[in-house]
Amino acid sequence: MTTVFDPYTRLAELGLELPSWKSRYEWFERTHQVGDLLFTSGQVSTIGTEPVATGRLGAEVTVEEGYASARQAMLNVLGLIHDDTGDLRLWRPARITIYGAVAPDFTALGQSATGASQLLVDVFGPVYGAHARTAVTMPNPANGAAIEVDAIFHRR
Repeated sequence: MTTVFDPYTRLAELGLELPSWKSRYEWFERTHQVGDLLFTSGQVSTIGTEPVATGRLGAEVTVEEGYASARQAMLNVLGLIHDDTGDLRLWRPARITIYGAVAPDFTALGQSATGASQLLVDVFGPVYGAHARTAVTMPNPANGAAIEVDAIFHRR
């Protein structure tokens, strides 16, 4: 039998609190549902308005700081989903994309990206938290953040 994790219980057990994103934008949606799929806008790794890490992985930002940044960015994604749909229990991750600002010779983006993946497994469990993942490098994520994450979730 598969254990079904309650994401809210798991967040509390992990000592994590979902951020609330009450502001809306006129020119794009924070999340957009098409059928059973929910697409999220990209989220950088901030706690409130403070970035977890700024700069490039492999230069100003370590792999460990990148991991923490990816984890926080994914927590911000979960906050969007909760705010916009009202219940994380209705959703499970399908695919996530991690964008990392990296130094030219940096090759460990995948290690930092695991912060986002591990959070999903920690919160939704090994079955419902499993997902496809892509990690790509880019020159400058939003606001100088080292990591940005977007996601596609599907209805359970």
